[in-house]
Amino acid sequence: MEKITEERKKEIKEIQKVRDELLEEDPELQDFFSHPLNSIQITPELLANPAYQGIQSLIYDGEPEEIAQNFLKAGKERLKEATEEQDPKKSALKLANAMNCFTKGIAEECKDKEINYELHLLMARCEFQQKNYGKLKEHVDQALKNKETAQLYYYGAISRLNTEKWDDCVEYCKGCLKIEDSHEKCRELMKIALVKQMKEKKKMEEMALINKLENEKMQKLYYLIKSYGIKIGSKLHFLPEDIGANLYIDEYNILHFPVIILYDEFMQCDFIQDFGMNTTFREQLSQVLSQPAPWDPEHRYKIDAVDVFYETNITAPLDADEKIVEGDKYVKVDLDSELLPVLQDEKHVVPQYPIFVVVAKDFKDYAKYTS
Repeated sequence: MEKITEERKKEIKEIQKVRDELLEEDPELQDFFSHPLNSIQITPELLANPAYQGIQSLIYDGEPEEIAQNFLKAGKERLKEATEEQDPKKSALKLANAMNCFTKGIAEECKDKEINYELHLLMARCEFQQKNYGKLKEHVDQALKNKETAQLYYYGAISRLNTEKWDDCVEYCKGCLKIEDSHEKCRELMKIALVKQMKEKKKMEEMALINKLENEKMQKLYYLIKSYGIKIGSKLHFLPEDIGANLYIDEYNILHFPVIILYDEFMQCDFIQDFGMNTTFREQLSQVLSQPAPWDPEHRYKIDAVDVFYETNITAPLDADEKIVEGDKYVKVDLDSELLPVLQDEKHVVPQYPIFVVVAKDFKDYAKYTS
């Protein structure tokens, strides 16, 4: 019995669907489909069929080389029929039958290099017709183990061109032209691949330069932050790239931080994109709290009705030489303080983006921030 994989089940289902459609159009095809050689699945009924048993004895009688040769011959016949067939659906079905024969021939693992070459070459041709470029390359490489031909290298070049593997495409083209220098189609492919290769190389060089500049910029930022005595720890909140959460230095050498504001009472948060190091909390939060938020209809969170805290040591410093200083869990921030001195507090490890908690003075759990 045939071992049915999920991929094979899908293939059988697709072939059967095509057969059913063809039978609706031409019921006389039933005799053709009923022939054992055109079976798409080995079943107990098929094994008991005298005609199938006769074909089995003819095809499978002999050494692996003979059996593979039989499947190769049968596959060639079906491939020829598929090529000559005008009806696209019938042609696709005959092509599937041809591929089935070639697959069974390959499975014999015979030692004859010429037979193996032909089996994989013809499978490559079938995969090319179906635009299965990954499978096409597999059969090209297997066929090349048995014999190198310009046609094989050309198929390999096509498979790589259609998967945007420009370097590989160029190598296959070189292999083809080494055997057949006048192969014009391959020369055209190689021109296309070389242009794409150059563009990709240029793009990669540009990206490498951008990354280098970004790394240099981040390194400069890191050393500037350290020079201010700020401890930087691991990132705790990952913000979407499109909101522009970037730490930067302006033309006056002033550090600007993206800052996260938490409102624990309502489990809400705000994001301040640009909080300059010499800006006070009162200045910055007055803007944020000027209007009531949807979750604060009574507008309890006004600048003079809240306190601001940061949580100490919520992450370890990235620099192993910087030590954690123990203290209270939360430290209250003076609203008239600028951002920089708060970040410089020895108990403050900044998790890349500074995080502050804003608490209404009348919040029932306010005491937990001061105890």
